[in-house]
Amino acid sequence: MKKSFYLDAVLYLFITIGVIGVAPIFVFSSYLWILPVLQVVFLIPLLIKKSKLWYSALFFVLLFLFFMLTSRLNFALFASILAFIIYLLGALIFKTLRKEILWLKKGLLNKNIAMLIVGAVVISTTGLLIWAYFSRHTFSFYLTYVPEWRPGFLIIGAVAFAVVNAISEELVFRGIFWDGLEKIWKNPVFVISVQAVFFGLCHYRGFPSGVSGIFLSFGYGMILGFIRHKSKGLLAPVIAHFFADIVIAIVLLKYFNFI
Repeated sequence: MKKSFYLDAVLYLFITIGVIGVAPIFVFSSYLWILPVLQVVFLIPLLIKKSKLWYSALFFVLLFLFFMLTSRLNFALFASILAFIIYLLGALIFKTLRKEILWLKKGLLNKNIAMLIVGAVVISTTGLLIWAYFSRHTFSFYLTYVPEWRPGFLIIGAVAFAVVNAISEELVFRGIFWDGLEKIWKNPVFVISVQAVFFGLCHYRGFPSGVSGIFLSFGYGMILGFIRHKSKGLLAPVIAHFFADIVIAIVLLKYFNFI
């Protein structure tokens, strides 16, 4: 790696994992506004140099901006959707940005990939159920995310959430962020590992949550990253992620006796 590009890589990792990764941990800090300011400051050198990393870094600046503007944690999913809309609109308008969205591809879906998906679903479901059993005292935190709907509508809502959340998170972690990492490292082990760290940190206040949630999500991120690498696209990890989110929704709805 050239010395100049090494600096670009450091700036990129700060703008992405260095900011978005630690934000959930310090989400209630009054100094959180400093992070998007630093993002913009560190994005400027990448833009001036026309670094091949600045396109990916730009998305994470947008993501964190909307994260701050939409009441932070409570609308994190909404923030990612808004960031994608703006980012894709920019790609439609600017040809240079459109050329960078080569990561948006379906990839392979054959018998071997299907077996990997099944394995990921079994492992993730087992891990989530074990974590849920020993962490039930913390579930009251998630009650605000469950709307007061009839059981039938709640099930429909749970499926819709699983679809949107799986697509959104895979576009972020195994899509845009993955693309930037591949421009830094050619070794897939580094790419898979770093995106998994990012995925784990972002779930500090997710489900599973806390320090244990970080480690469990890191492991799951490694599995999804491996599937992404083998399938060479996003469809397979989205499918695996969808089933994990369905399990999360069912556990919460059953715990609060909504279904």
